[in-house]
Amino acid sequence: MAKRSRIEIGRAILRLAADGELRPLADLSGAAGAPPVVMLRWVIEGRRGVHLDGVKRRGEWWTTPAAVARFLKASAAPADAPA
Repeated sequence: MAKRSRIEIGRAILRLAADGELRPLADLSGAAGAPPVVMLRWVIEGRRGVHLDGVKRRGEWWTTPAAVARFLKASAAPADAPA
């Protein structure tokens, strides 16, 4: 598990701001096919070197439907394929 740099975190926040429509992880768990606790792990630890863009807001973690789609596409790709 590689720790993300402040620059990477900042870029993730900018992507979320551009997406709009922030929603709690629990609201998007059906679309992601994973429970909110797993989605939180994707935000914090990542999966296959890819992190789900997310932000903590009002005591809970939020993301966007577009961020979930980007994450699922990128993390499903083989490790040697370009993202």
